[in-house]
Amino acid sequence: MFSLEDERYRIRLSVLGYQYDDLSLHFYDLQWLRLRAEVESDRFSFVCEDPSVTTIELERYIRWLEAWTMGAGDGEEIYPFWDQTLRYRAAREDDGTLSLTVVLAHELLDEDRVPADCLADHELRLTFPRLAPQMFEHLAEQARETLRRFPVRG
Repeated sequence: MFSLEDERYRIRLSVLGYQYDDLSLHFYDLQWLRLRAEVESDRFSFVCEDPSVTTIELERYIRWLEAWTMGAGDGEEIYPFWDQTLRYRAAREDDGTLSLTVVLAHELLDEDRVPADCLADHELRLTFPRLAPQMFEHLAEQARETLRRFPVRG
């Protein structure tokens, strides 16, 4: 679904599957996906899993990334997932590059493995500065591939 790294951080978010196999559930319950987060830096690393995203939110995330790729979005914009465990912050720099901050809330953290001075309000914020707009298109394609594997059900 998402993989990004620079000299400071490496983050990989992947979808393991649907949260529920029972197709008789309510439409919205059918959309929950199990997310796996793998984060590494020179100071910490951890892996955790949580049902933190739905197929519907993934569709909105793709449109959000595409808008930034096409030049929309002056200033800063935040894309939160439904339960706020995973958020993205994008900002357009003066030189036309973009910065992307990935925010992982405590539900997606192994706080025992992350030094306290790396956290703010029990959240981990990983900022990737000076990304080419094409990187957002690449991230959107990664998310589209996830939706092909795990489409909206019901």
